[in-house]
Amino acid sequence: MRAVALVAVLAACLASGALAAATVRGQITDVSNKVDLSTARVIVDGGAHIVPVDSRGQFVVPAQQPGSHILEFSVADLAVPPVRVDVSDSKQDRFRAVLNDGSARVIVNAMGDAAYEEAAASAGADFPIVLVSPIGEHKYFVPREGFNVMSMVKNPMVLMMLFSLGMVYVMPMIADQDEMRAQMKDMQKTLNTAQQAGGAPQQQQKPKAVAAGKR
Repeated sequence: MRAVALVAVLAACLASGALAAATVRGQITDVSNKVDLSTARVIVDGGAHIVPVDSRGQFVVPAQQPGSHILEFSVADLAVPPVRVDVSDSKQDRFRAVLNDGSARVIVNAMGDAAYEEAAASAGADFPIVLVSPIGEHKYFVPREGFNVMSMVKNPMVLMMLFSLGMVYVMPMIADQDEMRAQMKDMQKTLNTAQQAGGAPQQQQKPKAVAAGKR
């Protein structure tokens, strides 16, 4: 009797464990045929499970216990947002999946959603499935920039040189014209005064030379 009871308890535990665990199926959609998915992987809970991705982008994560699980995607050429999967132990609303990128956008909510079933069927995958799309491409190399005039203008050294040249040409135009004329007149008067002072003795010596010749 004890053995029968023990077997019954063990069977009940196995049945409850099988009901609680959930198999999460998913697919990476909107992937170009040029993208190689042979090395793509799904990393569950930081490495607790690592699941391969097939050529269609589909993957299967088996026997996930109730709770929250993080699915991260390692794709060589694509940036795929991580997904949080919440597994429930109830028969209804077994799990839901939300993007784990800060937006918390629900991408799967309840297995009985007709719109979700239609989306999964159109993707050619078994239901239920978590559909996730890439958000961009990885850029491993930065293309070399060509010659750009604006980049030279933004250079601080070039700006200082242009400013200095501009001041050389602009400052004479900004100066007061009347003041410049007054300075020119003062210089002209000084020059005339110096010439008159230097030429007077020569004019006085000419009559003396003429008188000496007459004698």
